[in-house]
Amino acid sequence: MQLSKYLIGQNETKQKNGYYLMVSGVVALLDADSTSKIKTIWQEFQDTFGVHGVSRTPIVHFSFHVAESYDALQTIPTVHAIAKTMPPFKVRTAGLGIFTGTLPVVHIAVVRNERLGQIQGQIWHQMTPLSAGIQAYYHPDHWMPHITIAQGDIPPEKLPELIAMLQARNFNWEVQISQLGFIADRGNNVHELEAAFDLKG
Repeated sequence: MQLSKYLIGQNETKQKNGYYLMVSGVVALLDADSTSKIKTIWQEFQDTFGVHGVSRTPIVHFSFHVAESYDALQTIPTVHAIAKTMPPFKVRTAGLGIFTGTLPVVHIAVVRNERLGQIQGQIWHQMTPLSAGIQAYYHPDHWMPHITIAQGDIPPEKLPELIAMLQARNFNWEVQISQLGFIADRGNNVHELEAAFDLKG
């Protein structure tokens, strides 16, 4: 287990009425090789286009459950309990995607198969009673697993160039998932890894 210096239940700036503040989530942490590849892309985007919105969440991951607040006493023990019963698993990625909108998100798509859907459904059902302000995109009926590579500060005129930079690269990867994590917003506009647990099922 890895915990930040924040102690649950003892930091009033982090809680209000026993809940984490801001948008946080339960995530899969990628293996070292995949993490290195993603961080290289992040750095290329920053160096070439000045795009660094991902620095707000500088942990390479894909999310299972995201909400505005989580119960500060039960959340991390629950994530730990889930990790203890879940074996490590592999996922496959399948090219680039874009979530459109005024603030587009460029991502690497993660293939959602039956097993991955079951894992996300388990996490959804266990974490939902402990959370409020759940993001509907993460409901099992709508969930589209993805690894974000650019978001929040992409100039519209640069988006085609950004995609062109990557179009010849291979994004069909096999990724090992051996850790479940909980990422939280500390209120300084940066998300941090509050806890990470090895999958031991």
